[in-house]
Amino acid sequence: MKHTPWQYRTAVLLFALTLFLFFAFGGYMFTSERVTVFQLEQTHHYSTLSDLQTELQYDDAAPAGVVKVYRGILDPELSQESCLCFNIAHHNIEVFFDDVLVYSLTGAEGNRIGKNVSSNWCSVHVGQTHAGKTVTVVLTPLFEAAISKEPQFLLGSHYAIAMDVLTGELPLLVLSSLCVLLGLFVVAVSAYFNLVLKTGNGGILYLGFFSCAIGLWKLADLRCMPLLFPEASMAFGYISVASLFLTGLCLLMYFSTLFVQQKQKLPLLLSSGASLVCLCVLALQVLGIAEIRQNLIFSHGLLVASAVSVPLTAVFNRIVYKRWGIHRSWRLLLLLFVGIGLDLLFYYRNNGNGLMSFSIMGFIVYTLIVFIGSVLESSRKAYTDSRTGLENRTRWNELMNSDIALTEPYSILVVDLNGLKQVNDTLGHEAGDQMIFQLSSILRNTLPRNSVICRWGGDEFAALLTGVNRPMLDQQIQALLAAGAAYNADHPELPIHFAVGAALSAEHPGISRTDLFGLADEDMYRSKQEWYTRK
Repeated sequence: MKHTPWQYRTAVLLFALTLFLFFAFGGYMFTSERVTVFQLEQTHHYSTLSDLQTELQYDDAAPAGVVKVYRGILDPELSQESCLCFNIAHHNIEVFFDDVLVYSLTGAEGNRIGKNVSSNWCSVHVGQTHAGKTVTVVLTPLFEAAISKEPQFLLGSHYAIAMDVLTGELPLLVLSSLCVLLGLFVVAVSAYFNLVLKTGNGGILYLGFFSCAIGLWKLADLRCMPLLFPEASMAFGYISVASLFLTGLCLLMYFSTLFVQQKQKLPLLLSSGASLVCLCVLALQVLGIAEIRQNLIFSHGLLVASAVSVPLTAVFNRIVYKRWGIHRSWRLLLLLFVGIGLDLLFYYRNNGNGLMSFSIMGFIVYTLIVFIGSVLESSRKAYTDSRTGLENRTRWNELMNSDIALTEPYSILVVDLNGLKQVNDTLGHEAGDQMIFQLSSILRNTLPRNSVICRWGGDEFAALLTGVNRPMLDQQIQALLAAGAAYNADHPELPIHFAVGAALSAEHPGISRTDLFGLADEDMYRSKQEWYTRK
């Protein structure tokens, strides 16, 4: 990108550093950090235990200053093997039958980073020998915000409970997985267009990262994940929050690319600031100073900042430059912002228990439409000459080497400007560029609509005409020359002259397209030589 402001380069570097460190953090959490689970026995059963007594005990030694105790008596007539199951987040857990510890869950002693056990399913075997015993569940909240979270105690088949949880979260599981797959696809395609074809939209790359981040956030946050991968329950909790931070950062980076060509600094400064915030939060977690979940409000602030940056920049453009400068898909942006706003509203209204799926659905729609549009635009750019709007040499070479059948007979025209070097030397290259553009307009407006017209070189053009015979071909050449004469009559200050060469497939049976193009090129040079001789 030409004349890229230093703020954008800084934002990109900070984004890359943040992205790498957060993925490294997630990989470490998934492979190294564990919870310690002790369970006396294990088995299988399903009903809700609603008669447990609840007691809130204040304990200065507890992380959040309180301990929650749930106590009740198991059915004396219990005759089947069952499981006592409940799901709770951000709590250490102890379960006693009478005074015997049968289950405990805490962060493993060897953990260097993770102290929060995240969301877990506790499953305790209940057999006939436990009938009539007092069950005591001691929950120690790790944060003040977790004190209000209350578990639902279920007694019955572990399999039945797991299937109900999985079935209930299946739609969000599918949506989240789709987001991750979509993001990976968008990143791969965007990288191909940017690195290989050099025609890509850099902003789409950040949109792909955002898709991966929002999908990973929800996948890791689902209650069914600790059921499916109990050993990685802690890692899922940390990965979920880390991904939530990346969603706001990626979204800010994407929006900053919408205005970078207009040299607007607000989105770029916000992006750099967002990267610094994410790095600070990650550093506090790694150094053991503050849990990343305790700084969750900053991740929501990044989402709000991304939502605010677009209208603020657009209003600034309107005031200063008398134009909005907003992205053409602003309706889709509004859809995405509404989804994020509803998610945050439900999250805080339900004390962090909202499904938060509106943004995922809005984002999938937004990404698909913007991505498809970007791919089509990048594909068009790959085969389009930016100066004239005609197709380029790449497109012409593919056409010449293609196996696609052409309507017979077909003809190839080669057109080249005469005297361009002299115009460039005397009047300047801007005048020469104007001549090239005017010749492209003559070709576009004179040749049949079904013709393929390409800018083959600097001032050389090639055209493929299908279904033409010799009289029709001669007529097209005369029409081009007449159009050039008419232009010169109206613009005597900068007339254009060009040589035309042609070759007809019917006159050279069995010839390849490339060889026919060579014959047309030779015919054009003969015409050019005649023009210079007459001059």
